[in-house]
Amino acid sequence: FLESGDLLGFDEFALKNQSPHTPRALELVKAVTTVEGEGAATITEDPLEICVVSADYTYHFSRHTGMLTGIELGGKELLKQPAELNIWRAPTDNDMYIRPLWERARYDRAYPHAYEVHVNGESQGAVLSAKVALVAKTLQPLLKADIEWIIRPDGTLQVNAKVCRDTQFPELPRLGLRFFLDKSLQQATWAGLGPHESYIDKRRSSWHGRFESSVSDLFQNYLRPQENGSRSDCDYLCLAGKDLKIEVVSEDVFSFNASYYCQEELTTKPHDYQLTEADSTILCLDHLMAGIGSQSCGPKLQEKYRLDFETTTFSLTIRLSN
Repeated sequence: FLESGDLLGFDEFALKNQSPHTPRALELVKAVTTVEGEGAATITEDPLEICVVSADYTYHFSRHTGMLTGIELGGKELLKQPAELNIWRAPTDNDMYIRPLWERARYDRAYPHAYEVHVNGESQGAVLSAKVALVAKTLQPLLKADIEWIIRPDGTLQVNAKVCRDTQFPELPRLGLRFFLDKSLQQATWAGLGPHESYIDKRRSSWHGRFESSVSDLFQNYLRPQENGSRSDCDYLCLAGKDLKIEVVSEDVFSFNASYYCQEELTTKPHDYQLTEADSTILCLDHLMAGIGSQSCGPKLQEKYRLDFETTTFSLTIRLSN
């Protein structure tokens, strides 16, 4: 009753390679650590922002938030709105009991506030350092982060972050960065788990490999809008459009979600037919993502799948080309 070539099952095992990285990820990691040349970029500062400008690219950073607010490549602006330190996800059906605690902690309304921002020009590029807190009105900071944005001479952006969470608050839904990118970025290629969505506790039907998909096909359309479409255990991602390519690599594995629907839209709309696409491709790069669990009809999420850490660090490298 099945067609010839239908997949009945699979298995996989890890090889003991010199490096755990997939080929393109390893190539980019080496390129970043061996980049040469004097920093040709000019650093300009005013009371509101810091800009790192070269003939090919311009990066804008806010002094108030310590976050990236603009990327110009070849004269084209790639960010539709400022990048974010992201902890919210559209609650799933299984988040029904933790959701009131998340909303009481105002995770869905948190925003970054910078205490210190300073920049230095070095031979290997520009380094902007920011001490940032994720805050919400009437509450103490949810977490604090030391974020380092490094712009290499070739325009490659490296983000290093050390995050300390206030453990008086409930465990987090996720932890990472969110970018609102030009909507021409419509094709994804990644090395990690695929081909369908996968989470730390929902991945046995996935396998490791190199996969391709349109951004629209990454979306998993549940009748009740909620978190969906994440791909986990990745070390490489490429988002591409007609004249633009963004590559992401990390020495540690990460999850990503690329979608035309923002998490706020998925949170507030009760039915799938009410969803409205954003005017951008929304990219979430997650250092950590809480498990999905089964608490809508079963036990609480297992402790090993919760984001209940006190301190964690992550690093991502982003390369732009056209």
